[in-house]
Amino acid sequence: MSLPSFTASGDLPPGIYRATLAEVLERFGSGSPQRMLVGLRLERVYNVAWATGHLARCVVFGSFVTAKLPPMMSMSFS
Repeated sequence: MSLPSFTASGDLPPGIYRATLAEVLERFGSGSPQRMLVGLRLERVYNVAWATGHLARCVVFGSFVTAKLPPMMSMSFS
């Protein structure tokens, strides 16, 4: 599933979207040095969680999944 376009306010439309880590990093992990840094951090944390063998899903939210140039990232693992 491809991620939808941003709304006029720079957010994703309301909803839950399935995406691979590569899709998330391609869409949200570029465009500014801060986005690249946060994207690398997400990739490291995801890989550590995945290596445990107990990761069922990773939810990424916060300004990282918006059009904001200096994003922050929030994650939830289960």
